[in-house]
Amino acid sequence: MLAVGLAAAASLGGFALASRGSATVSEPSPSWGVFSKAAWRTVSQRATVLGFSSASVKVVTAMPKQNGTPFALLSATSSAGRTCFIPVRNVSLGRPICRLTKPLVIFTMSDRFQSGTAATVPATLIIGLARHDIISVVATETSNGRPFVQGEPLLPAAGASAFGGGFESISQLVARNAAGHVVATLRITRPGH
Repeated sequence: MLAVGLAAAASLGGFALASRGSATVSEPSPSWGVFSKAAWRTVSQRATVLGFSSASVKVVTAMPKQNGTPFALLSATSSAGRTCFIPVRNVSLGRPICRLTKPLVIFTMSDRFQSGTAATVPATLIIGLARHDIISVVATETSNGRPFVQGEPLLPAAGASAFGGGFESISQLVARNAAGHVVATLRITRPGH
């Protein structure tokens, strides 16, 4: 019995050695899968027209609509080596942001979320950037008549942080620095209201 166990262990060890290094390493898609290949090609070409290297264009946060329409923030590097952020709705690029002077910069888009079996409810999608000194962004929304507070994950993005979320009834975002001081409070109204 011991011999059978040793033989099995040896064969598994041999299998592990034989398969070592054969795993494929995948590189994250610069489009995060938010854009179709054709849409990503269009977005990259439009970024090039703005003076950015098409190879440097990548999504730093995204909150696509329920119907799949892309809503994202890109980072891109100019030929002079400056990294900027570009908001994108579908394949339309907004004005590049090359310097964050405010603690928070946000973009909103209306959407509808499925609620229950058939009804949909109005929703607000938010994508944003937090300046390098911001370590916390907290969203407040109302749920069943009560405030509901949640921290937003901050993703590193070229000297800043990016974040995004979808909300049925968001009322504000609060940004804090490392000392815990509130640096910015943004009141949010539903787009179109």
